[in-house]
Amino acid sequence: ISTVPSAKGMDAPKVIILNAEAYSMSNEDYDEKKMMYVALTRAREELTVLFTGQGEMVDELKRCHDTYKKILPKLKALEKRAKELVI
Repeated sequence: ISTVPSAKGMDAPKVIILNAEAYSMSNEDYDEKKMMYVALTRAREELTVLFTGQGEMVDELKRCHDTYKKILPKLKALEKRAKELVI
């Protein structure tokens, strides 16, 4: 268990982000966007984002997740094709 600032440069198999609605997307809070990026990119295998309310960050994360689900079949097909090309 660690805070986001102390997790910089580290990674873990599983990451759980709590209270995602507390992060801001406004331009004045650019550091919060960077902190969310750090938190999201620490997971090697599994990422869970928990939230209890709405907010700009939650809306953005939902939008990104929807986009990911749409392109996932294409990513898997490309990964399969790349494996076939490896000698």
